[in-house]
Amino acid sequence: MAAPKVHFVSLITGKDFIDNDPRVESTVGNSVAGEVPWFKALDDATAVEALIQEAKAYGCSGLKLYADITVNNTKRIIAAAKQINFPFWAHGTLFPGSPWVIVGVHSFSHAPFLAYVPEERVPSMRETLDEDFREPFDLEAINSSKMEEYLDLMKENKMKKIILSAVIFMAFGSRICAQIDYSVKVETGYLDFKYRLIIADPSNLKGFYLNDRQNGIDLNVINGISFNNNKLVTGIGIGYVNFEKINGLSIFTDFEYIPLKTKLSPTVNLRIGYNHIWNQYENGTGEILFEFGGGINYKMTEKLNLYLQSGILTMQQSSFFTVRIGIKL
Repeated sequence: MAAPKVHFVSLITGKDFIDNDPRVESTVGNSVAGEVPWFKALDDATAVEALIQEAKAYGCSGLKLYADITVNNTKRIIAAAKQINFPFWAHGTLFPGSPWVIVGVHSFSHAPFLAYVPEERVPSMRETLDEDFREPFDLEAINSSKMEEYLDLMKENKMKKIILSAVIFMAFGSRICAQIDYSVKVETGYLDFKYRLIIADPSNLKGFYLNDRQNGIDLNVINGISFNNNKLVTGIGIGYVNFEKINGLSIFTDFEYIPLKTKLSPTVNLRIGYNHIWNQYENGTGEILFEFGGGINYKMTEKLNLYLQSGILTMQQSSFFTVRIGIKL
């Protein structure tokens, strides 16, 4: 029966990866990870020639060097694969194997790992499993002398420099996008009236925009995006405000900075926008809204945050001391 040929590879990793990565179980089912032809463990005691022959006999189309592979073991298995012309490819960095040791592979997966090209040291797989681990990201690495040297070495290995440069550029670009996350905040606040910001005009019989020094409450929803591992959040907010039966609406840009990644962190917040209230004036009054403040952010889960903030708000010819409580997803 005519049918397309299915190609698959033998995945090559170290034992730390097998013991600690939760994806392993779904890959091998009831078999033993590291001992089946399509998922092999590689360490100093492994006979690499026998490993490759077993994968080839099973029907694998090549090898994929995945992670937790030392420099020496990477060199051994690449040399053995080249000896029998068996295809192989790899992640851009093998932790602790560096990009320099896999320069002769047929193809890369996850090219952003080439960010380690200028690095003097590559972390071990165990280090990358730490929840605080962050891979290096430096656009300047693309133009560094180390990267130029790396590209020249790849060219010698019959890989086109211009194609690789394009792949690296796109990979770093996708890396930027991957560091941007969507966020939404829902909050309510109390607006304590403090001062009037203008002197009364005797010819204006309708009085101040908030003539009775009314306090207020508001409810805001802010849709935004977060950058830099969720330390910087910016978005567009809309809100309802009530000054003791005087209703209003606000629209504003919201900027928030959370400097620490600990469960409890200080925050700095800035808002600039427009507020309109329906007071004693025909069609109401509208003015610029400006608020600056700070507070604390409590990280309840990876995605759910509870925050408490206070600040100074100016709008509608008045200034207010604000206290807000909200959640951020």
